Amino acid sequence: MNISKFQLSFFGAYTHIKPTSDILIKLTESYKKFDFIPSTNELLEFDSNTGKFNRTKRIRMITQNSTWEIPFNPNRIDIVCLNPEEKKLEEIVAFSLEIAKILLDILGIKVGRMAFNAYFKIDYLPEDETSIIFKDFLKVLPTFNGVELRSWGTKYNSYTSFDYNNEKEIINNIFNIDYLKKNDENKVINIVLDINTDALKMVERFDYEGIEVFSKYSIDKANEICNDISLVIKNEEEK
Repeated sequence: MNISKFQLSFFGAYTHIKPTSDILIKLTESYKKFDFIPSTNELLEFDSNTGKFNRTKRIRMITQNSTWEIPFNPNRIDIVCLNPEEKKLEEIVAFSLEIAKILLDILGIKVGRMAFNAYFKIDYLPEDETSIIFKDFLKVLPTFNGVELRSWGTKYNSYTSFDYNNEKEIINNIFNIDYLKKNDENKVINIVLDINTDALKMVERFDYEGIEVFSKYSIDKANEICNDISLVIKNEEEK
């Protein structure tokens, strides 16, 4: 399975991070070695006092080859790999952590909630292997009322935890898989892993060490799920 996109997200109150000259200079200098250049996004933000939407500009750092970007929104900061180029998940996460460490040092912020999103794509599977995923892994049927399904999706989620600063942090592990058959030669299976901390706990408490712990947990969970899929297919092939 190839990674088609990766995103590490940090949630918190970041309305103060705006495209002022001093912040842009710091970010540009710090990320110069990674070929990031500064730009801005224009957003509509709702003002609860006036009841109106206002246009505002937010920072967006992007590499010159458009492989990586860091959009800064009022309530979240994302580190996004748009084109993994067949890199391993561990390599992508390691680079994301390097970016995150610089980010926290420059801005002096902590993180309230985190989300780890990895997108995988299987462009084509032989018919028998597609049936294996249908039958043995997903427990769904490739047909309904005698008609072949050209698209479907299913979702699993579970709750686990990890220890950080002598507290248990609740983790929601979400696993989505969907299938699209455009024609006999164009079949795509998309797998999305969405691993995130408690959505109701937004206190900005995670420093860089917390991000490292969460990322390591997420890599292990992502590899576990991908290995399960591969193992199911392999075992069926050997029958």
